[in-house]
Amino acid sequence: MRRRFLLFVFSVLFCSTFLFLPAYAANSIEFEGYQFLAQTIYQGDSGVHVDLDITNSSNSSIVVHGASVHFDWQASNESFVVGSQRSGEPFDLGKELQSAGQFVMRIRFSVPGSVSVGGHLFYFRVFYNNGLEVQWNPREKDPYAELTIHSLYEPQYPDIKTSIEEDFAQAQDAGFISPEARSFVTRAEEHLSEAQSYAEGADWQSAVARLSAASYDIEQAYEAEEKFRTYLIIGSAIGVGSVIGAGLLVRRQRKKRSLKLSNKKLPNNPNEK
Repeated sequence: MRRRFLLFVFSVLFCSTFLFLPAYAANSIEFEGYQFLAQTIYQGDSGVHVDLDITNSSNSSIVVHGASVHFDWQASNESFVVGSQRSGEPFDLGKELQSAGQFVMRIRFSVPGSVSVGGHLFYFRVFYNNGLEVQWNPREKDPYAELTIHSLYEPQYPDIKTSIEEDFAQAQDAGFISPEARSFVTRAEEHLSEAQSYAEGADWQSAVARLSAASYDIEQAYEAEEKFRTYLIIGSAIGVGSVIGAGLLVRRQRKKRSLKLSNKKLPNNPNEK
């Protein structure tokens, strides 16, 4: 009899434990989805945002204090947070959600310039009620869930390309006569072609580097042409001076010769008496 009573008491306690658990257990939050607000995110971007959409899936109200997103380029103890982790902390969202209530939280984050180009993994956390939290990794549902970071050189490329192509067209029409200058223009054209190839392969850093090389070649072409024309002018001046000097020397020599001839006495005529 005593044994049955103990079993009864144990059963009551066991059932009470599971029937009267707080309604805000770890499965109170259901993640509906997320959305990055910028269509393209680049290295070095700051002030970009992601919206996290959640629903209260419990049968009673909960209070959401905040949320965070962690990216794989961050240290394990780092994340970008909106609100706070616990009630009463600064920036506590204090958002009460009734059963089936939905809430969208906007989390601001930034991308260091050193982050590699390509896909990066991330996960979210939501902090609610008194110190409870739940974590969600979108990759668990979608194997392609990742944030693609684009090169910081990508948005720079079109404007730089347009500017360099204009400079190149002017250099082609400049009528360079210097062989060295024409050689620099040819090299600039080759670098422009290489830049286009790198851009087609989405290697934006190399593409911009080739554009810079083309710009340098164009500058060198103008310098080489200026030096060449300067040498031509100096050479021409020296040549003209040499001709004039030679002419004056010949005239002087002729004049001296004529003077000598005029001053020279002719020999006596043997027939002269």
